[in-house]
Amino acid sequence: MSMPSALAQGAPRLPEEQVLDLVAAELVRISGQPWTREGRLVRGGANAAVGLGADHTGFPAHLDLVFFPNLDHAVETSIRDCTMGLGTSLEEAVGQAVSLWGAVTASAILELFFLDGSRAVHVPADDAFGMPGWHVIQGELVSLGTAAIAEWLAENPVLPRLAAALGELPRAQLNGVKVVIGGSGDRWTVEVRVNGDEHEEASAALESMGWPRTGEFSMARMFALLVHPV
Repeated sequence: MSMPSALAQGAPRLPEEQVLDLVAAELVRISGQPWTREGRLVRGGANAAVGLGADHTGFPAHLDLVFFPNLDHAVETSIRDCTMGLGTSLEEAVGQAVSLWGAVTASAILELFFLDGSRAVHVPADDAFGMPGWHVIQGELVSLGTAAIAEWLAENPVLPRLAAALGELPRAQLNGVKVVIGGSGDRWTVEVRVNGDEHEEASAALESMGWPRTGEFSMARMFALLVHPV
C-alpha cells in the first residue's frame, strides 16, 4: 500500500498550534489535570511544559516533542523524543503519533509527578527487566502491525542486556532510553536512543539480539525513564 500524498516527505505540516492542542489533550487524558497551549508551549502544573522541536526529517507525521518536567532546569531535565504516526490523512497520522508518544513516553514522565504507579510502571534496579544501578519508570509497550516484536520485548529483558553497551549515561539523573524495532523481511529499523540521540553501540547490541525477523510488518517501541541511581 502506497503512502498517502499528504504523508509523503516534503508535504505540508499541520500548523504548530494544532499539533500542540493535540498534545495538550493527550496530557489531560493521561494526567487528569489541566494542560493548555500557551504560545509555543503546552503548560501544566509544577512548571512543567512540552514543546515541539524542529522538523529534521521532512515527513509531516513525524514529530519531535520535548518534555520539560521543570522549565527552571530545562537543560538538565528535558526529555526529547520523536514519534511518527500512520493514517489515511495527515490529521489521523499526527493524532496517532501524539497518542503513541503519550502512551510510551509522556506517561512515564508524568508518573514523576504522581509516584503511585497510576500512569506508568516502576521497575527496581534488581528486577529482571530493570536497569542495573537505576530506578526506572516505564510507559506502555506499544506496537503497530503484528504483535510479534511487542511480544518478544515483553518476554525478554532488554534493558539489562543493553547496560554494558550504554555505558556511562549523559546525566546523573533523568535519562530517557527509547527502544524501537520495526520492519519486515530484510528491511528493519533498530534503534536505541538516549535523551533523543541515537546511541550507536546500544543500537548495535539490540540489532544482535534474537528478536523475530517477521515477513509481515511488525513494530514496537518502549521507553524507560532512568530516574536516579540506586
